Amino acid sequence: LNNVFFNESLIVCSMLSFGVDNVWKNGVNADELFMRTCYLANLLKREEQLKEHITAKTRDVFEEKLRFMNEQRLLTMQKDKEGHMRVHPKSSGEATILLIGSIIWPLIDTYYIVTLFALSLVKRKDVEDAKFSRDVQWVAETMHQDGKLNYFESCN
Repeated sequence: LNNVFFNESLIVCSMLSFGVDNVWKNGVNADELFMRTCYLANLLKREEQLKEHITAKTRDVFEEKLRFMNEQRLLTMQKDKEGHMRVHPKSSGEATILLIGSIIWPLIDTYYIVTLFALSLVKRKDVEDAKFSRDVQWVAETMHQDGKLNYFESCN
């Protein structure tokens, strides 16, 4: 599923970054969603080999994925009062939206954990290179046990 729905997963995770409650109530501005999706796509660009990537230069790929998701009744698109396109998830597609988002959530969590641990090294300069992976693994497993991470896959 990763290769098939990777771009859609980027869109879903970017959309939910606006706040779950906010997204379900108000939707999100398509231009802002595109910017966040580009950021996330750039972060994860080496994770999957895809025929088409969402980038700042390929807005048409983003638009095509939105059209596809609209056709699948996962979201709707409509203009607001100012004439800007807004994207709204459909409650009837909530389970599918969450499934699609779960494709890359573990990847995002993994990047977050490594960044969090690396930032802790600013004060601690005593970590050996050989122990770095093991220490990151320990932090991830602890966060999963504490309920801070939903997916154990994030720990690998």
